[in-house]
Amino acid sequence: MSRMTHMCISVTGALRNWQDSLYVNCVTDDSGRTMEPWEVKAWFVKAAAEGKAVLPMDPSCDNFDFQKGCRGHEEVKA
Repeated sequence: MSRMTHMCISVTGALRNWQDSLYVNCVTDDSGRTMEPWEVKAWFVKAAAEGKAVLPMDPSCDNFDFQKGCRGHEEVKA
C-alpha cells in the first residue's frame, strides 16, 4: 500500500511574495471563469482572515486540514 498526498499553498507565503504576474490566467472559480489577479489576492486575504494557513491545490482532496494540508490518502496497488 502506498500513500498519496495532495499539494497545498501557503496563504502567508503567497501574500508575502505576491506578484500579479504570477496569478494571470492560472486560477478559476467554481464556475470555471478565470479569475483576475486582484480577485485571487482577495481570496488569499479572506483565507488569512479566516485563520487558514494553507489552501488545497486540488479541490477533490477529502482529507484536508487548513493548518497542515492534506493528511494523505492510502492507495491500494493492484
